[in-house]
Amino acid sequence: MHWFDLEKFYKEVNRVARERSLLAVWGYELCKVDHDVDELFLDYYHNIVGPYWDEARKLVEDNYRSLPFPFEKIETPEFFIEVDWSLENFLGYLKPRKPTLKRRALIRWKIYHRVYKSSGL
Repeated sequence: MHWFDLEKFYKEVNRVARERSLLAVWGYELCKVDHDVDELFLDYYHNIVGPYWDEARKLVEDNYRSLPFPFEKIETPEFFIEVDWSLENFLGYLKPRKPTLKRRALIRWKIYHRVYKSSGL
């Protein structure tokens, strides 16, 4: 939901939904592994890529509580997903993050700028 154009999405929901339809919306929280890994992950999340997150990411962080939602809300129980990942799986989870790509682009630009500036061109 946090990457959707909500106005268009809600318009489409209203178009296709039948009487008494339900729209289920859920998100995810930050992963938890163990104290040592969590400490490293939270540093990565907040300090390395944190400044590069889109505004939409805040919707995930507050569990969609601030998501504009024009439909009746129904209280639901909490549920969790637990997985048993290898180190390779966990690193794969970290790799494709959008802010990571933005940060890489910024670092490349800074390196390019330094090389260009020092070249005297």
